[in-house]
Amino acid sequence: MGLEKYSRWRGLCFAAKSQIQYYDSQDECKTDEYHDDESLKSKLNFHDEQRSNQVSANDAPSFTLMTVAGDPSEPDAPLRLSSNMLQYLIGSGAVHPHIETMYRIVRPHCSYYVEYDDEQMMPVSLYIITRTLTRTDSIHSSIKITLSTLSTICLLSSSTSTITETLRSRLTHASTLPILLHQSPLHILRFILEETHTNLEAWLVHQWHRIELLEDSTWMTTPGGPFPRPRGSASGAEKDENGEAKGKGLMMLLRELHAVNRESRIALTVVWGAVGLCEDVGRLVGEVERLRDVVGGSSRGSEGERMTMKMKPGCRAFLEDRVRFLDGVLRGVAEKNRQLLDRMNAQINLVYSFIAQKGNEQNYRIARLTADDSRTMKTITVLTLTFLPGTMLAVSFWSSTLITIDVFFPPKFISYCPFLGNKPDFSF
Repeated sequence: MGLEKYSRWRGLCFAAKSQIQYYDSQDECKTDEYHDDESLKSKLNFHDEQRSNQVSANDAPSFTLMTVAGDPSEPDAPLRLSSNMLQYLIGSGAVHPHIETMYRIVRPHCSYYVEYDDEQMMPVSLYIITRTLTRTDSIHSSIKITLSTLSTICLLSSSTSTITETLRSRLTHASTLPILLHQSPLHILRFILEETHTNLEAWLVHQWHRIELLEDSTWMTTPGGPFPRPRGSASGAEKDENGEAKGKGLMMLLRELHAVNRESRIALTVVWGAVGLCEDVGRLVGEVERLRDVVGGSSRGSEGERMTMKMKPGCRAFLEDRVRFLDGVLRGVAEKNRQLLDRMNAQINLVYSFIAQKGNEQNYRIARLTADDSRTMKTITVLTLTFLPGTMLAVSFWSSTLITIDVFFPPKFISYCPFLGNKPDFSF
């Protein structure tokens, strides 16, 4: 799909033509792919009529799942859903209007909204909107739960089709879906959390391996560990003939350490977002039970007794136990990620120490060369001071007028002796 087929609506990127996977538990539990908005609208209207005829809470709740790839906040991977189709889903009540705002949020998000009847007295539906981040993708979900029957409509999207296909495969599994959804539609969020945990666990192992290799390249790694040590330098830190790291290699190593440190900090933020979603799911379990108790309190059975719509204790315990387990595992991932960040900071400080040591060694060599130059200059100074007096006398004597030599007429031989009494002859 080329960029020319994308359109913008309120700053978000949508496909001009929808490409959506549609599943409904009342339609022989099969998945259909729709490229025509009108056909999808007709299908939704048909299933709405079927859900409206479901008045008994004892009937099996219906489940409608729509999965679509893309992220409307990313121009390189727009949502493969037309803006007209999204507006129709919002107008029909299948999706909450705040989903548009959720698409603009870049951080993890979870919120819920209660829809009341026309008299604003009795809760009718519960909307849940979530945004969960992974290593390279983001998972958006919009869930509508009809409180009286637990019928659910879910719109699920991700930046890539791999995660949406995995989640669709798990959510449409025929052997487990009816049982879990009859217990609580919040199992959808549990599946999203499990997929997020798998992705984040793989990200942690990847980061752990990279940090082990970087620690090996600084020669400060303790023996043993979960990953094998490669031979030689792992990250390109070069060595000279003395086995010491070169300055260029240290700078390359420092850049790589900072890159891994930045990615680890992003991973820590993503993991804590998943931990927050676990806490939100735990609160939503209680909120759904409270709202269903309100709906059941207004209904009466055949003999006039008050109906109850609460989950069975075992079913609620199963859901809460799974979410609590995921919360503990994700907190462990966050703690391990924090430890890796501390190790990265230690390695960065170590490399800075290596660079400072190299600078000190260079300063020492410069000082040695300066000292050698000082000794040479001292020797030259001594020699100069030794021969300077004689040189000054010689220059002073020859520059005086005691002796005058005519270079054009050589003088005669001067014979003079004061003891013989003769006079000097200076004639020419």
